[in-house]
Amino acid sequence: MFNILISILCASGALITLLGAYLFIKVLIMPNVAPADRTNRINHIRVVFFAIQHPEKFIELYPWLAYDELENVSK
Repeated sequence: MFNILISILCASGALITLLGAYLFIKVLIMPNVAPADRTNRINHIRVVFFAIQHPEKFIELYPWLAYDELENVSK
């Protein structure tokens, strides 16, 4: 029984890792569609990095970032 649980955990971890790798490749490495060009890829990476480092700056643009997810779950 323990081996089955470990196998399920390993499979789910592998699935999450593959999903993350797919998103990384799709968002940051694959070429953009027109009218974006190659130079926009660098700007896109900068925006993603900035959004990860400073999410509070994006609350004005996306108000749903200010909501607490724990409050939504515990309703």
